[in-house]
Amino acid sequence: MKNTFFVFGCVSFFIAGCSPKVTTEVVKSYPVTRAYDVRLFEAKDTLPPAAEVLGRASVEKGTESDAETMVKVETAKVGGNAFAVKEKSSSFMGRSYRMDGYMLRFPGTRLEVDQALDGLAANRFWTDSDHETVKDEKKDGTSTLYLNAGGGFITSELRTPGGVAVWGHPRRGTEMQAGWDWVGRKGLGGGLFFSAYHSRAYGLASPPEVADERFHMNFFYIGPEFVVRTFFSDYWSAKAALGLGAFFSREKVRDNSRLDYGLDGWGGHFQLGLEYRLAEHVGVGLNGGYILGWFPGKDFAREFFPDDGLGELGKSGKRKELDGYFHFFVTGGLRFYF
Repeated sequence: MKNTFFVFGCVSFFIAGCSPKVTTEVVKSYPVTRAYDVRLFEAKDTLPPAAEVLGRASVEKGTESDAETMVKVETAKVGGNAFAVKEKSSSFMGRSYRMDGYMLRFPGTRLEVDQALDGLAANRFWTDSDHETVKDEKKDGTSTLYLNAGGGFITSELRTPGGVAVWGHPRRGTEMQAGWDWVGRKGLGGGLFFSAYHSRAYGLASPPEVADERFHMNFFYIGPEFVVRTFFSDYWSAKAALGLGAFFSREKVRDNSRLDYGLDGWGGHFQLGLEYRLAEHVGVGLNGGYILGWFPGKDFAREFFPDDGLGELGKSGKRKELDGYFHFFVTGGLRFYF
């Protein structure tokens, strides 16, 4: 019987030590925010003058990371976006961690909150990775990796081997994109943009040697870009980018090596995008833009169709000035923030 009481007492002691204890005093509230948007910092003697005090919270739970998560949750419930830690301590035998402080609301977006906290030189700042870092070491901008997929439409003159007719939709194709950009706190920065476009026609009308074969068009573009990003809120942002780079074209008729050719030149692009942040490091976006590719000084047809016995294939498509392809795209995909 004594053993039973002893075991019961130990279990009760353990459960009591692990169960969270939360006490809040709310003086004002706003619509609920998201916990991962709440910034934690140590307040010494005074609170930041730009912050509005929504109340006080005291949390005791598991580890330090657990306590930080809990105060973020409580602050988000009253519409706050920052928590000023006044006291923190570990209980006997380290069974729980206690954190006490003020729930605050700063005006502006999350980036503006970070800027406001930068003025607290004597304080320390917690990032969302739960590692405490000195404020001066905090990054000064936002890096974004993006992956897109969608459609493209050729707006320039369409070229086919010998200028022969095709059936299908060679002007419409698929667009795959990848890129990275970095912007500073003023929303200005740069990045790298890559695009791959593919379309095909389901047959050639003539000459007989290549009739009914599939005609494939592939364009590749890569280049740096100048980026401007505007933050409308903690979740919504818009992006505009403009750049120059290298442009590559490869066109071929399936199973015909003489009609497998490519050109390289230079190009440019611009794009506009709208993004929504789903979580701390993940978002989605929609992009639209235009890619231009030129092959300066090259005769499009005769560059790859000399007198090869195919007759008209070596005579059509000639142009004396700049030659190239231009296409419009609409894509969407994932965003990864760092």
